[in-house]
Amino acid sequence: MANVRPFRATRYAREQIDALLSPPYDAAEAEVIQRLCASEPLNSAALDASNSPEESAALWRSWRESGVLIDEAEPAIYLYEGVSENGVTMRGIFAAVPVGAYGPETGVYGHERTLDAPRAGRLALLAATRANLSPILLLRAGDANTFSAAFTQVAAGEPTTRTTAPDGTRIRLWHVPPESEAGRTLLGWASGAPLIIADGHHRYEAAREYAERHGGPAATMGLIVEADAAGPTLHATHRILRGYESERFLTALRESSDVVTVQAVDLADARARFSEVHRGERAEFSLCANGAAHLITLAPSQQAQPITQQVEDLLRSLLGITKEDIAGGALRYERRVTDAVEASRTDGVITLLLPPERAELVTTMALAQQVMPQKSTHFSPKPATGLLFLSHDQNA
Repeated sequence: MANVRPFRATRYAREQIDALLSPPYDAAEAEVIQRLCASEPLNSAALDASNSPEESAALWRSWRESGVLIDEAEPAIYLYEGVSENGVTMRGIFAAVPVGAYGPETGVYGHERTLDAPRAGRLALLAATRANLSPILLLRAGDANTFSAAFTQVAAGEPTTRTTAPDGTRIRLWHVPPESEAGRTLLGWASGAPLIIADGHHRYEAAREYAERHGGPAATMGLIVEADAAGPTLHATHRILRGYESERFLTALRESSDVVTVQAVDLADARARFSEVHRGERAEFSLCANGAAHLITLAPSQQAQPITQQVEDLLRSLLGITKEDIAGGALRYERRVTDAVEASRTDGVITLLLPPERAELVTTMALAQQVMPQKSTHFSPKPATGLLFLSHDQNA
């Protein structure tokens, strides 16, 4: 199992940090980042979402030297609770997570294929700053009662941090000494089962590559969440193709042995169906183009596969789109159903609305060390950037 450890956190010196938090770098639009940094130059987006690793590194050094950021004197773990605007509660601990090969060696398991460019970007940022600026989100299933009892014990005390993230999530954070009863319990709980990455595959693999290349610390910062009762919600990420003929694709789908039916549906109905959080019993997706929508139902024999893999296989067999094409940008990804549908109204654009993957299938594939296509899953809420940082020179 994973050797989860306490770490010496670097954090903002301010008590009130609302204005200093930012969305994860891969979940915020450029104008959001610009607005946050314009309203507060010390916002964490200036570090984590900068276009220049060198600029981020210079800011990181400057903020630590000037006292904007301070280093904790002793290693600790940090109990976390986030309550989203729609009432989803996520609880877990911030800790140092081992870096290495996915699987039994580390106790950490991934489930998504990564892309070269984002991974290289995260590696460059890590090499320049020598710090983990945002946490990886990991799922820990089982033994929820142990976590819950420790949470109740710690949460009876006053949090060290109360803040609100840019997405409206209300956050409480408690500093937990590792030698305390609750600290030992929480570390034992976190290390007692496989940890499955929900979000942060590129960051984790960049940390692994950095450790291999430069002999850096074989650990990174993670938020390990209690997945059974207080974990994130699993959503779909939709696919957008440009430059392909929708009628040709529909004809090929009708003739495919992997497809049961292709049924014309109202565009609004398709949007409503794939706005749902929970996946239905059948494997299906919707093709939207030119103001129209079709519901595609896949053969029952395909049910055991991730829907994203089934769609990728159809794109390869029917349109000739390869994994290399996808990595090169043949697909664009969109999390919001409304924006994905709106894109389909443009000439030459096809939107594929997908349901969320089944959570149990994600776990099964991760533990079997099988990967799903990139952007197969989208978990929310994600932890905000700026709550804590892990500096490698403080955690060698």
